[in-house]
Amino acid sequence: MGYLVLVHFRVLYGVFYAEPKYDDCAVEHFRMIPEFAAKFTPDMHVPPVGHDEIRIHLNKLLVHFTAERWRNNRPPMNEYEKFFPDIVRLIARFEEALPSPYHGVFKRRMAELAQGD
Repeated sequence: MGYLVLVHFRVLYGVFYAEPKYDDCAVEHFRMIPEFAAKFTPDMHVPPVGHDEIRIHLNKLLVHFTAERWRNNRPPMNEYEKFFPDIVRLIARFEEALPSPYHGVFKRRMAELAQGD
């Protein structure tokens, strides 16, 4: 499992499952758009069992410089792959829930990212 893939997974995991702190952006911020709130309901992105443990491991293993990276009692990096389909599904539902003009901006930006811009 590539380190960068897991770093991006950690970001998306936080967007969809974490409560925003400070200046974090999360799906909860989009609920102030009534059309979005109606289509992307809280029951669509319930955190998986063990959410806190997953979040802590991802933070300690990927971002923070801690001894946890070298301990043997941590899950293997490919353990997180099982959550990828849910994140991909949430991205699609997020996009579908965005009303115009936000939807168009999102599509354009995703196309730019796909081209490497």
